[in-house]
Amino acid sequence: MKNYKKIIIIIPLESKNRELFSKLFLSYKILENINCTIIIGSQRDIFQNILKIKNVIWIDKNNYFKKINNNPLLKNNYKILLDEEGPHSLHDFHEEKLRISKKLLNFFDFIITWGKNDLNQFKKKHYFGHPKFDLLKKNSNKIFEEDKKKIKKKYKKYVLINSSFEFDEIQKNLIHNIRRIHLKNYKKDKEKLKILDQKRYDLYTKQISLVNKLALQNKEINFIYRPHPFQDIKKVKKKFNKLKNLKVIFQGPVTPWIKGCEMLIHSGCSTYLEAFSLEKKIINYFPVKISNWKKFCFSGNTYFDEATFLENFKNIKNNRKNDTFNKSIFDIVENLKPKKYFYKDFCKFIKKEFNNLKSEIIYGKKVKEKILFKV
Repeated sequence: MKNYKKIIIIIPLESKNRELFSKLFLSYKILENINCTIIIGSQRDIFQNILKIKNVIWIDKNNYFKKINNNPLLKNNYKILLDEEGPHSLHDFHEEKLRISKKLLNFFDFIITWGKNDLNQFKKKHYFGHPKFDLLKKNSNKIFEEDKKKIKKKYKKYVLINSSFEFDEIQKNLIHNIRRIHLKNYKKDKEKLKILDQKRYDLYTKQISLVNKLALQNKEINFIYRPHPFQDIKKVKKKFNKLKNLKVIFQGPVTPWIKGCEMLIHSGCSTYLEAFSLEKKIINYFPVKISNWKKFCFSGNTYFDEATFLENFKNIKNNRKNDTFNKSIFDIVENLKPKKYFYKDFCKFIKKEFNNLKSEIIYGKKVKEKILFKV
């Protein structure tokens, strides 16, 4: 069964919690502006009933390049990289090497960067930001209101601490195995990585120490620690004191949790950009100065030691807004700017580059019946 359209766009999703709302919003806006068909679904299952595609626009999230490089269905199609792992300008050296290779750059026809600071890493480049920040603007973020109300009803006033660490992994040696597979110079960089990991582990333990003491000294407020997706929540929970006002929770998209919190505390988590977009109070905590710490301090106050933080927490808590703000944050994500929208620039790009594109897709037999049966 063949299907011909002027343009067909395929958007695979890896993590529903992280990607679904923003990609659905983007799809809706594309359909408002362009006569096309959009196929959106699970990255693992999206090709299940497709026999052939040609001249299709594939928007990938860069779930490590080798997984898609050998897919024969992606030949003779247009591949666009829209990375989900945060701006490349925020990454440290090993993360850059892990996620960007010459083969990857040659594979993709176009690369969408989050902001101006990413441009020096790519030759093929268009910078528009990311669709999730369109969804965080005042006229759009009401979609998270119902979930925010449920969270607030249960936890009242709470401080959110987002982990950016991979320690206490869901699988033993998960990060090291990923590095071995994807880093060409893994052995050469091993000593550098060892030093980096030790610093990051020290920062992780010091962040946990701070949260334990904050919860003990401020029992009128709830403290919610959200692990990184790579972390095993059971292992993380063992690191914390058993206090009524201290919870370790990984549940649903992070956005409604940020929307409902009194403040966000982090030690190098890209969700501080979402907190900025939602006009939340941000506290940057770096008792250990990892290589890229300055990149996370364009909004909010920054503290470098536990004693000063604990001493000033009462004042921090009572201040309604962030005391500091640096306009350089707009160079990290283009559509953090109030009047800038990712979808508008992206639709212009599609119209300019693919105006006369005729896509082709061939499905397997009885695909409609299979889909209806699954529904």
